[in-house]
Amino acid sequence: MVGAKECHPNFLIRRAVTFDTPAIAGMHRDSWLEVFGAIKSYPESSAVNLWSERLWNPSVLLLIAAIDGSTVGYISSSLEVPSAEITDLFVSRHQRQCGIARALLQHALEALPSSGVTSVSLSVSVVNSAAIQLYVGQGFRSSGKKHLMNREGAQLCMEQYCRSLAT
Repeated sequence: MVGAKECHPNFLIRRAVTFDTPAIAGMHRDSWLEVFGAIKSYPESSAVNLWSERLWNPSVLLLIAAIDGSTVGYISSSLEVPSAEITDLFVSRHQRQCGIARALLQHALEALPSSGVTSVSLSVSVVNSAAIQLYVGQGFRSSGKKHLMNREGAQLCMEQYCRSLAT
């Protein structure tokens, strides 16, 4: 079939380790480039240090998706028990629409209650319909709260979504 998306059937979701931080930092930079179009300054060494700090922070859950040992996606959550905020969810462009973002989100939502988390929030661009569809499909509902995110002279309208983890 011409133009059909080929997805790798075997990807692994696991907790991030130190070895993963350069790939996470690179994907984080790529996500900003996609959203804001340009980044005036994004020093790689600082970004790797930032993600290394998050990795070892006990109030952060950082998971990655890997295919054949290569990191293709990640999700990061900041915990402030009893709530958590999903701060980042990104999948490499060539691996999108393959279920990786959904798997990362589901793994995070399954892991958070063991840390005492009972509710999760996130912010998403109001024009990111694929992400909104993913979040709503996983039980998130709009809180109705919107705010502007400013980066590198660009503004993005973000909307907050929330979900209870209570059974």
